[in-house]
Amino acid sequence: MKKPKHILNNIIEIEPPSYLQAVVLRRISEAKIQDARRQKILFRCGFIFSGASIIITNIFFGSDVLFSEFWNIASLGFSDAEIVLANWQSFGLSLLETFPVVAVSFIFTSIFFLLILMKKYSEQEFDMQTFNQQSI
Repeated sequence: MKKPKHILNNIIEIEPPSYLQAVVLRRISEAKIQDARRQKILFRCGFIFSGASIIITNIFFGSDVLFSEFWNIASLGFSDAEIVLANWQSFGLSLLETFPVVAVSFIFTSIFFLLILMKKYSEQEFDMQTFNQQSI
């Protein structure tokens, strides 16, 4: 049986082929481009779903916000400012009691998800631009 030291001495080519580095780097860049395309498709689907959720929440909850008693009580703050200042604690509690929390939270949540998606999309675009500049 040969010793490992002698086995390595008999190998003709220890160095990898010269074209191997270019092939590997090309495949890596193709994989990054394909991954970026997949992410763009996912972002576009996310934009569609997020936009649809904003429209749906505005349809279902927009009327709750617009026609709540909150706006009637809030308008008293502008029309009868002296009475409101004299009874500011009761006025504040009345505003809090009539504020449409559920409707506003659903609307803001859908807008919040759209903003997060836009931030992630811009980060991904920036990463792709820096990758394209490095590969040139």
